[in-house]
Amino acid sequence: MKAINADEFAAVAKQFHVMCGLVLPEGKQYLVTQRLGPLLEGSGITSWQEYVALLAKDPHSSLAVGSIHAITTHETSWFRDANVFEGIEETVLPELAERIRERRERSSARRGAQITIWCAAVSTGQEAYSLAMLIDRFVQNNPDLLLEQFLILGTDISAPVLAQGMQGVYDDFEVGRGLRADLRDEYFEAVSGNRWRVRDRIRAIIQFQVASLIDPFAHVGGFDLVLCRNVLIYFDAETRARIVQLCGAKLSPGGIFMLGASECLMPVPDPFTVQRTPKAAFYRRA
Repeated sequence: MKAINADEFAAVAKQFHVMCGLVLPEGKQYLVTQRLGPLLEGSGITSWQEYVALLAKDPHSSLAVGSIHAITTHETSWFRDANVFEGIEETVLPELAERIRERRERSSARRGAQITIWCAAVSTGQEAYSLAMLIDRFVQNNPDLLLEQFLILGTDISAPVLAQGMQGVYDDFEVGRGLRADLRDEYFEAVSGNRWRVRDRIRAIIQFQVASLIDPFAHVGGFDLVLCRNVLIYFDAETRARIVQLCGAKLSPGGIFMLGASECLMPVPDPFTVQRTPKAAFYRRA
């Protein structure tokens, strides 16, 4: 596939913004050619104009799904941004534990009081599993709590990367990116091919679902905690504001919204207020 020119790049960028809200800034022509060129050739598409026309005709086709997977960044690791996870451990989890206790008193059912968490743009699942391991360690130190009282939903727009999260299987290189050896030994089992599988009891509290941040699932909400980390930078200001608003609408009153360590909301939009801790800042829904 020949290199994309300026007009073709503008048309492709416009179509990606329509499909999923992503911004392809000027100067990324080489990246687009490198990542999408093989996809076009493999699909028998002979020009960028034909490609744009096909995406416009069916933005939910297998071509569109493959294009989004090819162009998006899937960078992730275990316990990425350590301060954020330390803040969750020291401040957020004790608060969520109190919510369980309060709900249990109201419902009189020990297993009926549940905390729900949404990990948005979860990629291959490391963030969701890191959080689950953190929760399990916390539950071990709080015997009145149960691991199954926490439910994590991990979503991503890319079905191929999400499939790995569903399987919970990672190779030596992937496991080595931020995961301590003691946590690997406790929460993973070795499988063939120098790979590691997350143990069933941790996988049991996580569900994965394909979803776009600009058109999220309408039937799910009332989350106690939403993590939307290191992803807003790929959208324009208008789309970022829309995503933040949608995340806020998915939170229960008093629920917590967390961004990446280097991200912030300025100014802080309704319905959020900012809360700073020694380890991390987060936003609370009114």
